[in-house]
Amino acid sequence: FDPSTSPLVGTVVLWLSPGMISLGISYIAARAFYARQNTVTPVVCGVISIFACLGLGYWATQTTGVVGLAMATSATAVLNAALLIVLLKREVGQLDGGRIARSLLRILPGAVVLGVICWAGSAWLTGRLGTESELAKLLTGMAPVTAGTVVYVVSGALLHAEELKSAWRIIARKRPETVAKIDAEEALDDQ
Repeated sequence: FDPSTSPLVGTVVLWLSPGMISLGISYIAARAFYARQNTVTPVVCGVISIFACLGLGYWATQTTGVVGLAMATSATAVLNAALLIVLLKREVGQLDGGRIARSLLRILPGAVVLGVICWAGSAWLTGRLGTESELAKLLTGMAPVTAGTVVYVVSGALLHAEELKSAWRIIARKRPETVAKIDAEEALDDQ
């Protein structure tokens, strides 16, 4: 790679992004099937997705090159996630979509701000520090991510995101008094 290929790499990563979200959903849904002793459904969905990716990828690469391959990969990741979710709903019933939507609404603002801080902070620091030294590269990458993560955690705490409480509980497991404090705070939040 050289600087002239950066826009192409950026476009490919942009098209791969929806697939990354779908891949996360697929991992969770597949594990739900495995927990129910059903290994066949995720494998069948995976095989269907592979063949769809091969066909769509071949066609898309003919028209748009490597960007088409990224589009096909994302599209089939979405297909795999959708198949798994539809079949999981059929097998277990409702998946508590309202709770998932509320959770998403609680973490989305922090995630958007995190992304903006990372993008804008990196651009700003690159303009100030350049990219010549290793220290400048390190600061340009790490400072915005650190600042964005802090904002994400704070916004999640302010919006009472369940995922943040779960993560904190996992971190605090070795300290029972911390877990008891978290449980007490959750009880107050529920009132």
